[in-house]
Amino acid sequence: MNDFIFSDRLEKELRFLLENPLRIPNVLCFFGKPAAGKTSFARFLCAQVAGETNYLDSVSHAADRSTAASVVQDLTVILRYRTLYPDDKVFEKAAILDEFHNFTATRQDYFKIIFDRVLSPSSMRSLIIICVNTCEKNPIETVLTPAIYSRCHKINFDVLPDEISEVTDKAISRMPGVNPELIRANLPDWREVKRAIQLYR
Repeated sequence: MNDFIFSDRLEKELRFLLENPLRIPNVLCFFGKPAAGKTSFARFLCAQVAGETNYLDSVSHAADRSTAASVVQDLTVILRYRTLYPDDKVFEKAAILDEFHNFTATRQDYFKIIFDRVLSPSSMRSLIIICVNTCEKNPIETVLTPAIYSRCHKINFDVLPDEISEVTDKAISRMPGVNPELIRANLPDWREVKRAIQLYR
């Protein structure tokens, strides 16, 4: 967790997941602006709580000219077969579905059945995390279809307006010598922050 700089609000929510893995909902949605730390934290969380982690994303499947149905098929195969995993892991398997916002509404709904299967109490312990880019014009309520929205536990990775000073102070304490305005101007895009630091240091 020390590798991430999040607001107290977000850090509290994410620490709860890490400290209470048995209470993690089987389908999570990490949403917010690009480069807010969604995918990085999804990978970190899966490494802590799952015996096996699989990464799928809409961009590479589109580049391969495959469809959402093929992603669902891949996910079905991944989650169908049991695997040996350490006793200290709560989930047998985890899957990260990155760039989920790139699927059309019709294609998002292809995932309903497999989400329901994962959410079923009788299924093996599996975790799915979807990572979704959102913004003021495209909030999570409109980016996800109602069917997908209702099936996942949503966590907002954005730096909210009243959190900017707090997150800036945290970043400055971790990166002494960096111009606070440089950090403030680029939040919540951590890729931009890192690039700016390298450029102007």
